[in-house]
This record gives sequence, C-alpha cells and structure tokens, in this order.
Amino acid sequence: MPLALCDGQLLHRLVTDFYSSKELASLARRLNVPASAKLSSRVHEDLPSRLVRQVPGVAWSEFLARKDPRELEAVRDHNDEVLSKVAAQCARVNRSHLFLYSPNASAAFESKYSHDPARIVFQFHPHYAAEHSMLVADDQRLGPRLSRLENGDTAVRPHRLRSDSAWQMADHIVCASSFTARTLMEVGADPKRITVVGYGVGAPSEIEPSPAPQTFKVLFVGSGVQRKGIHHLIEAWRRAMLPPESTLTLVTRSLDRSLIDLRNLPNGVILSAGLSQRELVEMYRNSILFCMPSLIEGFGQVYLEALSNGLPVLGTGNTCLPDIGGEADGVFLTSPGDVDELASELERLSLVLPGNNEIRSSAAKAATRQSWASFRESIRRVSVKVAGIGI
Repeated sequence: MPLALCDGQLLHRLVTDFYSSKELASLARRLNVPASAKLSSRVHEDLPSRLVRQVPGVAWSEFLARKDPRELEAVRDHNDEVLSKVAAQCARVNRSHLFLYSPNASAAFESKYSHDPARIVFQFHPHYAAEHSMLVADDQRLGPRLSRLENGDTAVRPHRLRSDSAWQMADHIVCASSFTARTLMEVGADPKRITVVGYGVGAPSEIEPSPAPQTFKVLFVGSGVQRKGIHHLIEAWRRAMLPPESTLTLVTRSLDRSLIDLRNLPNGVILSAGLSQRELVEMYRNSILFCMPSLIEGFGQVYLEALSNGLPVLGTGNTCLPDIGGEADGVFLTSPGDVDELASELERLSLVLPGNNEIRSSAAKAATRQSWASFRESIRRVSVKVAGIGI
C-alpha cells in the first residue's frame, strides 16, 4: 500500500514500527546476521526513508514480549493504538488524509483536526462477527475434540471489537476479497462505500510450470490452527478412498496440538516443521494439488503463491478464491467445515489431476492476472477518488 501511494506521489508519511535502510540490510548480509532477511524485507528502494515515520518503541516492546503469546497479544493491541495516534499527529501536521489498516484506524479516525481529512480503512480480515460465529460453530460441531477456540479465546477481544468498528467512521472501505466485503455488508456497511482490491503475487521462479506428477501429492502450507481447517483436511484424508501412493505434506511452523493427534495420523500424511523459500517453491512444483480448506480467510496469499507455480488449489468460498477463478483456472472449492464433501473432492481430483499439464498452465495464467502492479494501481485509483493527494 505505501509503495502504491508513493508511486503516485500520494504519500506524505508511512507510519510504521521499523523501517530499515539499504546500508543496514547490506551490512547484515555481509556479516551473515540471522536477521538479514528481515532487515532486507523492511526497506524498498522506491520508498525513501524521508517519507517514513518510525515508532521504534513499538518494535522493541514486541521483541521483548515475543516469548509469551498472551503478553505479545496485549502488547500488539496497545501498539496498534500507539501507531494510530502517531498517524493522527502526522495527519494534523501535514494536513493530509488517512489511509489506515483496520487495527490502526480507530484512534486516528476519532481524533480532532483543523482540516477535514478523508478517512479510508483497509479491512484485511473478515468482520469478527462472521469469524467468531464460524469458529464457535465448528467447535460445537466437533465437540470434545477441540479443547478451545483459536488462540484460546472464548469471546472476541476488546481490541478486535474496536478495530472492526472502524469502518463505521470511514468515508470508504477497501477489502482484499469479496468475501471480506460481504462480512462487512452483513453488519450494515453500504456496498457503495466498499472497493475490493485483491493482493498480487510475484512472478514464479520459472515461466513454464513443471510437468504434473503421476501420483496424487497434496500440499498444505499454513498455520496449524482451527481457522485454516487443517483438522478437517486430516480427517477428510482419513476418510477418502485415494490411490495407494497418495501423500499429504503439511508444512507448518506452528501446530495447535488440541486439533491433531500426532500419534494417529492417517497413512501418507507427512508433517514438516518448515521450509526455506527455495525448498517451498520446489515443493509447490513437485506437488499436484495445494489444499487449505480454511473456515474463514481475509484473502489467503498462499493460494496465489501456489497458483503462480502452476499448482492447482482446493479451498473454500470463505477466501479469495471465488475472486480468482473457477475450475478451468485450477481453482476448486468445497464447503467450509464439510469433511465428507472435502473427502469426495479429494477423491475426484485424485483421478483428474495426475498427468494433467493443461490445468497446471491454466493455474499459472490465473495467477498472472493478480499482479502487484494491478493492486497498486487500484489502490491509487481509490485514494484519488476518495481523498485526492496527500495520504
């Protein structure tokens, strides 16, 4: 988003916790510092540091709280408010408009100004009402198998309630997917005030997708939590009648052990703690299907990453997938939380996808329609339409 605004000379300030520098990132790489990749990812040659307002205390406090999930969650909630108030201060000084992510919007939108700033919010996750009801229903349906909801919450946190009400103060709302937009409309948002701008994806490592494997090799990449539907995928795999050599590889750095009994994984399921980017690309290209049956997603960037490498995807309609394409594009859908339907779809695709190079080419082409250049142009159009220059 800041690059999109900067490209169009619309950016007065980016307010963020930490912005690196080319010199610092280069030095870290030469010294082989473990955080060199992180430092490199927090700077861009097209976004000059003079346009960035850093709030280093935010990054430092999160670093100190990183070992305690509960403390880290509380610190992040507090820091969202801090960043929002700094954004308000910058808007007052520069007499600029506000284009803020939903967790950082409320305090800035509520502030008093001597000018009349336009208020644009980017709602990147679905509204909490839809998300919480879906997780509660899933928890009740599975009964004692789940000991708690995602993150251990039995109620929506106050900060989430506050951030998901920012749209009510906004002049315009940007959502990353039609599904996210629909969850806002369900609680009263005017469709005329909403623009859907889907994320983009970089070019794949190779132009042509690799040949389709002859065996049914399925890949999941994501957090091992309830919202991602990993427990439904494992149970569907157990029920499905699949070819004998079929494999399901679960790539996840975090796994909720209340969801999955690791001592009783079905045949063919392989658990991987994490892969490098190079290894992950290789896994995409050597698999025949990416499957993440999420209960609810604001977008689902990993679907685009898989498609860009020529890997067809299987997910649900509660994601970005309906915006990207249909079965002719290598995009397959199943109902959220329906294990039997998911098992049937896996069985069907196990007969359709092996050796199918045409669908892999179609998947790669579908990803090219979701470019970052298109995302940035859409962000600029919304900004000019609603606010003019000066975000």
